[in-house]
Amino acid sequence: MRRVTKAPLPGPGAPDRGFTLIEIILAMFLTLILMTVVLSVLVSGLQTISLARQRQTATSLTTQSMERLRALDYASVTVDNPAAWPMDAGLSYVSGGAPPLFAPSSVLPGVSEPLLVNNSSGKRVSSPIDGVNYVVQTYVTNPVPSAGQQQVYNLTVITSWSSSVSHGQRNVAQRSVLFSPSGCLTAADHPFSGPCQSAFVAHAGQSLGGFTVSADSSTGNIDGFDGRMISLALPVLSSDLTMEQTASAKGLVGTIEGRSTGATDAIAGGVGASVAVTSDPSSASPQTKTSTAMQSSGEVSLSGDLGQLVAHAPTGTSGTSSAAIYADQTLCKNGTAAGLGLDTGLPGALRPCVSSSVDTNASSGFIALRAPTAVGSVDALLVSLGTGAAVSRAVAANLASAMSGTACDASTPAIATGGCVHAAVTRSLGTVSVLDPTGSLAPPAGYQGLWYVDGLTETASSESGRGARNPTYTKSGTLHWWNGSTYVDVHLDGFGSAGSPADITLPSVTLTYPDGLTVTASGAVTVNHPTSVLQGASACTATCPAGVDGSSTVRSILTFQVTKGASTSTFGMAADLGGLIANSSFKAAPIG
Repeated sequence: MRRVTKAPLPGPGAPDRGFTLIEIILAMFLTLILMTVVLSVLVSGLQTISLARQRQTATSLTTQSMERLRALDYASVTVDNPAAWPMDAGLSYVSGGAPPLFAPSSVLPGVSEPLLVNNSSGKRVSSPIDGVNYVVQTYVTNPVPSAGQQQVYNLTVITSWSSSVSHGQRNVAQRSVLFSPSGCLTAADHPFSGPCQSAFVAHAGQSLGGFTVSADSSTGNIDGFDGRMISLALPVLSSDLTMEQTASAKGLVGTIEGRSTGATDAIAGGVGASVAVTSDPSSASPQTKTSTAMQSSGEVSLSGDLGQLVAHAPTGTSGTSSAAIYADQTLCKNGTAAGLGLDTGLPGALRPCVSSSVDTNASSGFIALRAPTAVGSVDALLVSLGTGAAVSRAVAANLASAMSGTACDASTPAIATGGCVHAAVTRSLGTVSVLDPTGSLAPPAGYQGLWYVDGLTETASSESGRGARNPTYTKSGTLHWWNGSTYVDVHLDGFGSAGSPADITLPSVTLTYPDGLTVTASGAVTVNHPTSVLQGASACTATCPAGVDGSSTVRSILTFQVTKGASTSTFGMAADLGGLIANSSFKAAPIG
């Protein structure tokens, strides 16, 4: 009999012989379930990313179309154009006819405005991008306005698309509003739409003037001196104001300035006040700025064999510029020498205003040849500005109230509803003399200068809008020119209002100074006529330009010959007393 011996059972620590078939099948099943879940999440995530990318593309197309509408000129977007009526447009055509089908209730619930069909609205554009076709539709609609409210237009852009990941049609919509449907803006004034309000600009001014000694060549030095130019500039004055969706102001004052150009450039005087203020219709708090400047005397010079050419800027000249969005009478001064306050409206509803002024109570400014002598030096005055008070003022304002005899006082109703643009400027000069005899030896009897001007005062006022007056321009003063034995007077206040300038040829005059210095001058002087451009009707609701141009009152071109011993010099001098300009423009907001 054979004995059968059984193998012993594995004890603790014996090696594992493997999984059973059932365990392997179960593990594979669980792995399959897990991979299915992960794959499902991955596919869903990719679809979500793809859908988000498509929505972003649709949003970009919608925004692009909306910006295109808003960038078009106002008239083309809001003017009815039956010729542009498309068959696939929605809502109802504003000019009548059977309304086509359009029900964007799923995107814009409750939209039932009549469609304004023009070259921009009712458009249907297909844009295939990355295998997806996006349909962009634009609409301009004019809803029924609420009682007492302005009519507005609504812009609507709807972009639709469908794809393998969109699960049907998807839509993106944007809405915006166009103001000013009654036409207070046009493509000529401002191509973009904005709040319906008056649009205006105003400028006062004082065109540049002064005296410049220069070489015959633009690149060479003055004969016998170490520089190309030396000049003395009259005060600079300006006031700007623009307002539509943003109110703005500028200011800018410059006092008498001496300047030399040579190996090194130099400036004396010419201090500026300058100011700036800005706002927008939503600003509630007042915005006010004021800047002042006081000038000290100073000189610039060029040197040469004959001595120095000197430009002297006098002391005692001050400049001020002020501007405010809510301007009261203490800030908003009219453009007269007296500088009376202007009424810009009721407190809390005041209009923007900017004013500038230059006040001169100064010692004389001059350009002179300063020549050495045995006992010091002598100044041969090529040009001199006389001492005494002189004032220049400029103002630009939007006024809501009439001011009888001063501004915007025509008998036209409802000034406050549209506003009145007022721009005004005034200036006065002391005596201005060319080749003044001061310091010379034995000048001709009665001689006070080759020519001189005294009593020069100019004013200009320009208005437009509701209650505006016609532009005005006044000038007073006298030009005296030496004919070789006496003076011929030209009264500037009576010197016509049209025609060509008067050109006057001046005789040669020679003045002698100590130590054998002689200065001879000759040339011509021109007196210019003022010009004026009248506005339209004072109650205009279209663009209402107005303007005054005083031109340059007096101009002169002179040649100087200077000798002393063996030293000589010949150079030219241009003189321009400047002028003043006041202009304004206005476009009223619709009423009612």
